[in-house]
Amino acid sequence: MWGLVAYGLHFLWLFDLLVRKSSASVWFSLTLYVCIVLYASLTSSIWFFASRFISWFFASLIYFFLLNSYMFWFLGTGYPFVNPFIPLMRYKSVSTFYHMPKQKRAVLRDCAGKTYAFAYLSPCPAPIKEDIFACTSHIYRQLEKLRLGEWASEYDRVVVVGPETTFPFALNKNKDLIGFWGQLLPENCSIMLGSVRLGGEQRDRFYQTVYWLGRRLIINFYDKSQGVPFTEQLPHFWKRYGWARLLFLDGKLSVSKGTEGRLFVMSPACSIQPLICSELFLAGNLNGFVSKPPLIAFVNDSWFCGYFRKTMVFLSKLNACFYDRGVMYVGHVI
Repeated sequence: MWGLVAYGLHFLWLFDLLVRKSSASVWFSLTLYVCIVLYASLTSSIWFFASRFISWFFASLIYFFLLNSYMFWFLGTGYPFVNPFIPLMRYKSVSTFYHMPKQKRAVLRDCAGKTYAFAYLSPCPAPIKEDIFACTSHIYRQLEKLRLGEWASEYDRVVVVGPETTFPFALNKNKDLIGFWGQLLPENCSIMLGSVRLGGEQRDRFYQTVYWLGRRLIINFYDKSQGVPFTEQLPHFWKRYGWARLLFLDGKLSVSKGTEGRLFVMSPACSIQPLICSELFLAGNLNGFVSKPPLIAFVNDSWFCGYFRKTMVFLSKLNACFYDRGVMYVGHVI
C-alpha cells in the first residue's frame, strides 16, 4: 500500500508524458502507468520485508542503491529520481551549481585568472520548431538581444549556451547557418548549443549533439553517449514488439551512441565536459567523469510536468554535491 501511494503519485509524470508526447492512446498510457506503479510497489514490499531480518537503516541503504543502479534492469538502466536526499536540495545552496535559464549569466574563473562568461540562449518556442527558417531567425534575434559586444569587452571569453535541441535540425547539413549566426559573434565569443547530427557513410546515423561554434566554424562537437529507452532508442529485447517503437519512434531514426568523455578545450587552463540530459542523472555515466573538468549539461526539460522538472534540477544539485563538481544545468524551462 505504501508503494502504491508513493509510486502512484511519483510516476504521474510518466502518465503525463505518455498522454502528451507519445502516439499511445489514453487507455494504453494508463495501462503502462499502472504496470510501472505495480512493479515499483513490489520492490518496496521486498524492502519492507527485508527490514524484518536486518536493520531498517541497512535495508533502506541497500534498497535505494539498487533502485539507483538497477531498478529498470530490463531496460538496462537504474532510476535515480527517488533518491531520499533529493528533497533536501530544495534548501541546499550549492555554490558550484548554475541553473539556466533561472540564471541568465554565469561567470567562471580559471586557474590562470581568466574570466569566462556564459550567456543563456533561449530555444525556439514549440510553434516554430518544425520550421528551419523560423528557428534560424529566432536564434539570430536572440543573439542580437544579448549584445555580445558589451560582454566581450568585460570578459576574457564569452560562451553562449543553448539547451538540448535548441536547433532541432542537422546542423552539420546546414553549415551555412553557422556563418549567418557568426556575424554577431565578437572574436572572443563562441556558441555551444544542442542540435542533432547525421553521420555514418550513408548519413543514416542520427546523433543528439552539442556543437561548439566559433569563427564561423564548428570547433568541436559532442554526441550523446546513451539514448533514453523508448524515446531515443529501443533496447534490443524490445525491438521485437511493434508497439514499443510506435510510442515515440514511429517514423523516426533511433539515436546512435556517441563517444563518451569528449572535452571542449577552451584554453590550456580551462576545459569543459559537455553532457546531454540523461547523462547527468545516471550515476553510471557520471562515474567516468570524476576528477575531470566542470560539467555543462544540455537538457530538454520541456517534455516534463512541473514537479518532475524540479526533481531533475534537485538531482543535478545533489550530484554536484556528491561528486564535488561544478555543474551548469542548461534547460528550457525555469
